[in-house]
Formats: sequence, structure tokens, C-alpha cells
Amino acid sequence: MFYWRLIIIIIAIPLLQPLHYHCNYIYIYMHITMYTFGFGMYWEKPLSLLLLLGLLVCVAASPAHGRRRKASSLGNTEWDEPMETPIDEDDPVIKAMPNPEVPELYLPLKCSACGAVVEHAIHLLKPVIEDHLERKKRAAQDGKKTIQDFHPKEFETVDAFEQLCHEVSLLYGLEMKDAKVSSVFFTKSKTIGRVLGTWMPSFLISTCEELLDEQEEELVSAIFTAAEESAKQHPAIRARQLVCTKWQRSSGGCDKNGLPIDPRLEDSPDL
Repeated sequence: MFYWRLIIIIIAIPLLQPLHYHCNYIYIYMHITMYTFGFGMYWEKPLSLLLLLGLLVCVAASPAHGRRRKASSLGNTEWDEPMETPIDEDDPVIKAMPNPEVPELYLPLKCSACGAVVEHAIHLLKPVIEDHLERKKRAAQDGKKTIQDFHPKEFETVDAFEQLCHEVSLLYGLEMKDAKVSSVFFTKSKTIGRVLGTWMPSFLISTCEELLDEQEEELVSAIFTAAEESAKQHPAIRARQLVCTKWQRSSGGCDKNGLPIDPRLEDSPDL
């Protein structure tokens, strides 16, 4: 009797629920069936076959099933968002992309990746920066403490830096100069053409990790110095200049403002 009641429940209840609830019921039913009928006889029951079939459907319908990262243009490479139209590896855009394995392009791309890390670090540290500037303002009004006493502590930046490298690798791609040619400038703006994927995520992660390992204190100092000078220029521009032009791994590919120098511009006026 219990057997048929369980079948009725299995058929009736999920029909009243959205699809994403079905898997939860199936998992529960499988445990109940194993407990009731015993593990040894489990696979001999017709009910078990139904549950197994349902479990396979759950796996196939899972949001994570079949997701992968590929190069795409005009979009973001995030697991929780639909991908834009993927670009095939034989596409002219991919073939014309700058590559860090080309010696003359390595340093410019390193400079550009450094700038991406600096820019996104400022974004993640925005609440800390605002608090820092407020403390500076109060200190100036009180006249009792110097601004050095209000510089951010390590615990204030650790959360941002823990997610920095991963987010940079997902969000940034090379800006497109036109429909077929990409620049050496990394951007996360969705309002302009860009290409993501291929070698870029790993290159961005490695650059980010190297920068944090070798220049974390300098990065933090530059960010908050730039924030204090924000009346003169955007803090990301100033911080990029302070960090990327002085970091040994990237300085050779930067101009005086910390922007990447594209050596291809000397070869073709169309780039």
C-alpha cells in the first residue's frame, strides 16, 4: 500500500511545482525508497527506475550543465549570465588578435593587464576609499591627527583583493578598434566592442597575482594617493600611472601615463 501511495505522490506533487523543485523531490524519494525497500532490492523496483530517470533529467537540466567559457565579443564572460555569440577560433578576429607570445606585444599587454587590475581594484575598494576620505576630512577639521594615521589597514583591503584576480579574468577583454581588429587595451565596458576568452583569462590572473605578490603595498598606496588627488583627474588614470609605469614587469610596455604602447601602430595606420 505504501508503495502505490508513494507512486501517486511522486506523480502528483511535482506537477504542482516549478521545474527547479523536481530534483529536490527526486532526491528525497530516492532516500525514502532505499530506506523502505532496502538497498539490495533497490534497483529491482519499477519505482527506482522512475527515480533514476528523473535524476538523469535533473542533471541534463542543471543550469551548470554544458556551460563553458569561449571567446566572445561585446559581452561578459560570467557563469551566471548567457554568453554572447561565440567567436570561432578560425574567425579573422581571433587570428588578428595580439598575443603575449609575440615578443613585441608581451610588454604592452602586460602594461594593459596591470591597468585592468588597478582599475578593478579601485572599483572593489570604493567603500574603503570613501571611508578613508571621510576620515581624512574629519582629521583635517579636528587638526589633531595626520592623514597617515588614517591610511587603510590590511584587514580593510583583504576581502577586495581575495576576489580581485578572479573578477578581472572574467570581466576584462581587449577593446575592438573595428569589427575585425582588437587593440592591446583591456576594458570591461559593455558599451564598446571587445573580445574575451582564449589566452586572456589566464594572462590576466597571472598578472594580477604577480602584482599583488610584488607590489601590493605600492598598489594600495597609489590607489589612495590617486583618490586624494581625484579633483585633478580620475583616480584610475592616476593610479595606473603610479603603478604600471614603475612596476618592472609592465613599465617597458607603458607610455608616461601608464597606457599600453601598441607597436603595431607603427606598421599600419589602420590599427
